Amino acid sequence: MRRLILLTTMLASGGAGAITMNFSHPYGELVDRGSVTIRVDVTTAWDCTSATVVDLATKRLTLTGVLSPPGPPLNCFAPWISVLSPLPAGQYRVTAQVASSSGAIVESATVTMDILPVEGRCNAAPELVPTMWAVHNTLGPIELAQKVMSNPEYATLLGNPIVRPSGIVSTTYGREYAAFTYPPLDNPTALSARLTESGEFVGVSRNGHACLSAPPPDSIASFVEFYHAGLDHYFYTSDLVEIADIDAGKVGAWSRTGKTWSAVRHPGCIPTSPNTTVYRFSGIPGKGPSSHFFTRERNECYAVDRSAQWLLEGVPFYAAAPNADGTCPAGRVPLYRAWRPFGDSNHRFTTDRAVVAQMTARGWVDEGVTMCISQGT
Repeated sequence: MRRLILLTTMLASGGAGAITMNFSHPYGELVDRGSVTIRVDVTTAWDCTSATVVDLATKRLTLTGVLSPPGPPLNCFAPWISVLSPLPAGQYRVTAQVASSSGAIVESATVTMDILPVEGRCNAAPELVPTMWAVHNTLGPIELAQKVMSNPEYATLLGNPIVRPSGIVSTTYGREYAAFTYPPLDNPTALSARLTESGEFVGVSRNGHACLSAPPPDSIASFVEFYHAGLDHYFYTSDLVEIADIDAGKVGAWSRTGKTWSAVRHPGCIPTSPNTTVYRFSGIPGKGPSSHFFTRERNECYAVDRSAQWLLEGVPFYAAAPNADGTCPAGRVPLYRAWRPFGDSNHRFTTDRAVVAQMTARGWVDEGVTMCISQGT
């Protein structure tokens, strides 16, 4: 079963060593259903006893190991593990510490841990076809596929997947896995929860990205801004075919504004990159705006997708999240977003605050820093 592992190393406050904490979850992300496992590695010898205190009111977790006493020691250098029942969504402060028999803290470290709602977010990797592999309690993949096709209520219980035999026999369960495929924006974390908590399956895993060798550098692309005066709309693309077609007038009266900005087109290694997916949507004719929309927020993507007014067009680039104060990490620049709230909805993206001021003077709404991109013009 695939588990997400978040590795955080903090220098210990009471010594030259370090405390390392790993957070993992069977559904692939730290969410508010299913167990959260915390692994603590310390450099100080401890006596193999530990305790965990969970304070939900203050969202604080404290994990304490006891220092090994003097004399013939019962030394533990192995990690200690704490498996917690589901935690409500929110940000938690997690402290791991080693204490002496008198209660004095020998070394400690504190980090934050975000628990997310299991529902309400798009797939973080829509460029992959979301695929789950599962071993059913009693049914083989062919029988399972027949049940899904013939029983709409059962299909809904499983998230309406396409089911097919995988050709893989589980060595643990001695039965063949079935492969479940879903639409690109279905979140595998929520699917893992749905399948596991249905009680129908004894094993569930999911696909994902992996980096098995030294990754290549990030691929950077320049995004060209186009404007349509008749629509008062802006559009952005780095696709050379799209740019050529727009310049040739094949898609209407669009023209370049002369402004561009740069972003990561493909990260060298997606699992370790600080950049995450940016989703590009277009309005569905007759249902949605005659416009395009870009977002890196998975919950915003979810709301847009569920509105049934927009169609996912793909992943145009990757971008990092702003800091809590709206600034960007070193080496990144803020990408601002202004929204046209009248007529057909449209957004303008820019790295220039002066452009935002121009747009707000025209009645557009300043939506602030929505993402952080590579240095560009």
